Amino acid sequence: MILDFVTLLDMKKSVWRPGTYIHYQESYNNHIKPPIGNHKLQKPTKMTLQRELIDKLVSYKLKRATIQEIFRVFKSAVSYAVEEEILPKDRFTKMDFAPHLLGIKQIFILRKN
Repeated sequence: MILDFVTLLDMKKSVWRPGTYIHYQESYNNHIKPPIGNHKLQKPTKMTLQRELIDKLVSYKLKRATIQEIFRVFKSAVSYAVEEEILPKDRFTKMDFAPHLLGIKQIFILRKN
């Protein structure tokens, strides 16, 4: 993921306004890179992305609009990867940005009892 996003930033720097470039760079460095920066872009599944990125952002109690904006930055890298044929298609659609009161483990324990 790191190389793909850095390449996207380099390719788009001359096209984007300086504020857009800075926003994408900060979103990546502050919110995307820490939880999933070590994953290869081809490998994460929708479930991995939900668990490792979106659910973590929700747990930080960020507003839904903020999480969606961070995800939009991620999706720009995915779109670039599809255009460059690094990925065959964008499989990260219809993600869940809602806060969940119970985790999977808690639901399992409740159902077991």
